[in-house]
Amino acid sequence: MEYREPLLPVEQIRDLSYFIDKEKLIIRWLWPYGADSVYIYKASEAEGDISIHHITEENAKLYTKDEYKEFYGYHKTIDSIEKSTYWIFPCIRENGKLLMINQNGIDNKISISTGKINIYYSLKEKKRIFGGIKTVIITVICDAPVKKDVLCYVIKSGGSPIHKEDGKSCSFHQDFEIGVNEFPEIEIRKDDYVRIFFEDGKKYGEIYELTRR
Repeated sequence: MEYREPLLPVEQIRDLSYFIDKEKLIIRWLWPYGADSVYIYKASEAEGDISIHHITEENAKLYTKDEYKEFYGYHKTIDSIEKSTYWIFPCIRENGKLLMINQNGIDNKISISTGKINIYYSLKEKKRIFGGIKTVIITVICDAPVKKDVLCYVIKSGGSPIHKEDGKSCSFHQDFEIGVNEFPEIEIRKDDYVRIFFEDGKKYGEIYELTRR
């Protein structure tokens, strides 16, 4: 697909925003001067930043200004909980050709989360009659598949840990499936406590909701 760089700031998408209304995702923006259509590309979280060279008629949606006016924005039905990035490329006609304007990710992309995946966990402790140890069984319940590096469990002596660095951090060794995930019991000292945290709270806290049962 053909494109060119913007010649003036008025040729660029501005004020890109979104909101969720029940099962609908609605994206809005200010149209640039001379543009009667845009190409909309949805990138998964794993893709990261893209370039305009990545855009094709097959992987992007052509959306006209008339459609935008009719529906007051771009509407899409939400069919899954995910985090993605939408890129909006304005298009103009020059010499009979439709050209995209390359904004290089400046004001024409927006990260969108359509909700949070619920993760519940429980900790079942069992003290042994002899010796200074006890066992803990960790159970994790997920609404959707979750990678093993999303969560960790922390062991702390003398009290319950309050954050990931507040004790010994341990990794899980398998991914979490939809539904109940029960792990083999672990042995800790009688005055140790266990709690589950996100490996990266800032990153995963936007996608998942972690709750102890």
